[in-house]
Amino acid sequence: MKKLLFILILLTTSLSYSQSWKFKTFTSDFDGKYKLARVYGTGGEFPYQKPDLVVIKHSGGSVDIYVSEAGYSGCDNKFIYFKFNGDEKTYQTNSVGGGANNDSWFVHSMEDITTNELLEKFTKHNSVAVRLGSNCGRNDFKFSLRGSTKALNNVLGYGWLKKQLEKEEEIIKKYKERKRKKEEEILKKYIENTELKRKKDSVKRVNDILEKRKKEEEIKLNRVRCRELNSSFTGYNYKCYTFYGKEIRRKMQDPRSAIKVKKGTVLIVDKEFKNRVFYKVSLIDGLSKFTSYVFKKDVEITP
Repeated sequence: MKKLLFILILLTTSLSYSQSWKFKTFTSDFDGKYKLARVYGTGGEFPYQKPDLVVIKHSGGSVDIYVSEAGYSGCDNKFIYFKFNGDEKTYQTNSVGGGANNDSWFVHSMEDITTNELLEKFTKHNSVAVRLGSNCGRNDFKFSLRGSTKALNNVLGYGWLKKQLEKEEEIIKKYKERKRKKEEEILKKYIENTELKRKKDSVKRVNDILEKRKKEEEIKLNRVRCRELNSSFTGYNYKCYTFYGKEIRRKMQDPRSAIKVKKGTVLIVDKEFKNRVFYKVSLIDGLSKFTSYVFKKDVEITP
């Protein structure tokens, strides 16, 4: 008797799991005409032991994939996992809707594949395991995919899925091409900017070298010039400086008395004059003697 009961249980389980996909067309006063393909699965805990995997195409052309009769779907952080036989990868989504009464689990989008690629997998494999979960817990179910190709062709339309996948492939191809061109443009610009910077750096180095040599020659000449000019002044308080500023003033506090003097000009400065900002200039090379004033920041002592 126990053996017979065990055989009946196995037979019942086998029959329930071996159900094939069915399809049907419905017409609603509110929703219009829509087609539905479904298969009943196994798993879960009482009373959710007969889950329903459904693919529905509405009159407007939109397609929904959902699981019903599989538990409450109103909790937060819902997720769905799909695991197909013969495929080691698990496909998942956290973009899950709960339906109007929180009694269904709608796939809004997938993370690793598109919903159309998920539909294609329904036609390529023999079975799929589905895990539904949320903060409230989780349940595992299993569905046969026998007869899914015929059912989905009737619901979606023959060749519809293939066209959608081709469109997606074309979009991805165009996206990759745009991305490739953008990356090439960025690389090209980077190379151009690098080359331009290299050239600018090279020019700057040459200019720095020339400027350094020019200053060295200027210092040599100014050193000789300093000795000549200093010879006309007696005392240790007179020092020789080189001017690198914009102006020298005839009157210390009067900007209108400014004199334009060429950079690199030698000045004889009276160091006995004490001021935090100005030096007192006794002679400007190339000009006759007169007293003037120069900002300390604008001169360097001639070595």
